[in-house]
Amino acid sequence: MLATNKIQKFIFYLTFFPVFIYGQFTNTITWSDEFNYTGSPNSSKWTYDVGGGGWGNNELQYYTSRQENARVENGSLIINAKQENYGGNAYTSARLQSSGEGHFKYGKIEVRARFTGASGTWPAIWALPTDWVYGGWPDSGEIDLMEHVSTHGESVQASIHTRDFNHKNNTAVSGFIYEVDYWNWHTYGLEWYPDRLDVTLDGVRYFSYRNDGSGFGSWPFDQRFHLMLNVAVGGWGGTPNFTSETMEIDWVRAQDYTGEPDIYVHPNAWYRIVNRNSNKSLDIEGPSASDGTNIHQWTSLNQHSQQWKFTPSGSGSFRIISRYSNKAIDVTAASWENGANIQLYSQNGTHAQDWWLQQTDSGYYKIVSRETGKVLDISEYSTQNGGNLQQWSFTDSSNQEWRIEEVVPPPTPSNPTGLQTHLLRDQIAVHWNAVNNVQGYKVMRSDRPIGPFTEVAALLENPSFIDTDVEFGNPYYYKVIAISGSSQSPTSEPVTSFSGLDVLSINAGSSQGRRNQEFARDTISTSGSTSSWTGSNIDLSEIPGAAPVQVYEAERWGSNLIYDLPKLSPNKLYRVRLHFIENYWEASNQRRFNVYLNGELVDSNLDIYSKAGGKNKALIRSYDTRAKESGSILLQLTALQDNASIAGIEVMELPDLTAPKLSIESDATQVLLSWPAPENAFHLYHKTTLKNTETWEAVVDEANIQDDRHRVQVPIDGLSEGYYRLSSP
Repeated sequence: MLATNKIQKFIFYLTFFPVFIYGQFTNTITWSDEFNYTGSPNSSKWTYDVGGGGWGNNELQYYTSRQENARVENGSLIINAKQENYGGNAYTSARLQSSGEGHFKYGKIEVRARFTGASGTWPAIWALPTDWVYGGWPDSGEIDLMEHVSTHGESVQASIHTRDFNHKNNTAVSGFIYEVDYWNWHTYGLEWYPDRLDVTLDGVRYFSYRNDGSGFGSWPFDQRFHLMLNVAVGGWGGTPNFTSETMEIDWVRAQDYTGEPDIYVHPNAWYRIVNRNSNKSLDIEGPSASDGTNIHQWTSLNQHSQQWKFTPSGSGSFRIISRYSNKAIDVTAASWENGANIQLYSQNGTHAQDWWLQQTDSGYYKIVSRETGKVLDISEYSTQNGGNLQQWSFTDSSNQEWRIEEVVPPPTPSNPTGLQTHLLRDQIAVHWNAVNNVQGYKVMRSDRPIGPFTEVAALLENPSFIDTDVEFGNPYYYKVIAISGSSQSPTSEPVTSFSGLDVLSINAGSSQGRRNQEFARDTISTSGSTSSWTGSNIDLSEIPGAAPVQVYEAERWGSNLIYDLPKLSPNKLYRVRLHFIENYWEASNQRRFNVYLNGELVDSNLDIYSKAGGKNKALIRSYDTRAKESGSILLQLTALQDNASIAGIEVMELPDLTAPKLSIESDATQVLLSWPAPENAFHLYHKTTLKNTETWEAVVDEANIQDDRHRVQVPIDGLSEGYYRLSSP
């Protein structure tokens, strides 16, 4: 959208090819606005740019947030440019940008629109960076899905702007499509891949821009962008001659980029590719191993000339390699034309040899060229031996659908090793060493070391599993199997884990032993006072690991409650679980207190009523700490408002985990904190000082696993100074 009149002589014109694109995107819409309401645009989806000043293009309008310039009615968003004096400008209009979750990095975006295209107007559908990681315009990039300038006649164009390619240095890159009846409804689309931008009109690609691998100067399109909708007046749009002109938007829809094929094919298995229409297999003519050899169909035989390997080639695509020649299925001369021949050719790393596998409604697969967007097709619907293989636009015909049959299974995957378990709050984390070239993993579990083992997870992509279906205090035994196509590994050696080893349970404040419920009477503390009650409607619902109800029928309360929890192993790691219930107050902020373990503040300003969600509702809080040299843990509850109160105490022995080394890197925009994977039993915590009066706060950002490391990115403007640590959650 940013442009001046200079750009016209630097445009690169692309020839129009009628190519239908079928990329790797989700089948469902992940973000949209159907405009099926009335009034102002949905504020959770759209915000406004407001003001005049030319917007860098000598534009004549003042952008407003008024319904006169942007409104939803009769199922459409209407952006209305008007001739009127406003804010020192002679025209008004609106410029909307997607907000909320309307930020995209890769994927498919489509906008169904029509516009009047009056003289001097410049309607546009485009995208700008959300975070401006690489600097101001044009360094962080711009993507134009559709621009119409009245001086260019009945046409629309697509453009990109980057540091290296923009009108300021005479290197702008754009593509036009002519004879467009833009006053009628059309769908303007962007298909955005990690290595390419394709712009479409009604599903037909007319502009493509590729990542040349030289860096952000030419490809800043690896960051989030948001959508822009506006009608500009004047500037590049020419001299205005109208009183009221509109662009209507019927809907906006986005789909996420998946980068994943719809079928799992093992890179070390060999397959037969069988046409649905003829039931014959892809075959090398001759057979010959020469470059340019034709590929056709033939009756299925157990021969290497009909066996193919699918080698991943990026962005979810595959290179289809012949077992007979080790050469690839290739679009001749990388042609975009319907009917272009498919040949055998030496592997050369071009997209003309890359293919996506996508399931059709019939359950078969279409094999889609990454270069052209067209599919493998048997010419003339032939069912005869020798029927030729070509590319063609997808027509949902049986001669374009394929069955992929494994004929030589992959090698049996190796046995998963390195099984470990870590106790989380109310879960058990299981992880193991990754096995190469596997489809996924299956996890088996038993409550006995000799079994029987039952399946609790199947086809896990990553070598880790979080078991949430565990009962407090029980032992569990796990085994893992690696799956690879039709093959699976031997079962791993079992590993055991306890969901907490209970060493001390106290019914706080009660002189009644609860041995049948495994909570002993309170003989440890003499501070404060005790109370008990029966008949209360105590709510233990949705409380995993709740104590028996009798524990919540008694409490110890006071301004300073002290428990010195005894008979523990010096320096051993323990989890302390405290049980609370608010039986007296009817509102929050009536009882508040701090919790300390061994003198360190672990829970600040605890309000039982607020945290539990009401009166007579159970609350459990868990903390990890080490026993002192004396073999005890000092628990202290100090009142801030009214009295502190506690119903039950549990102490559980934990595995003695050693936190991995935390690495910290930073640049001008963010700090990157990382530690080795698969240490998924550790969470990242932060506090500004090391004083015991301050609690450690969990870092909210979820860690992503990349290159065998957990990584958390923290923006500079959201980063607090202070200290970070890894700790079991």
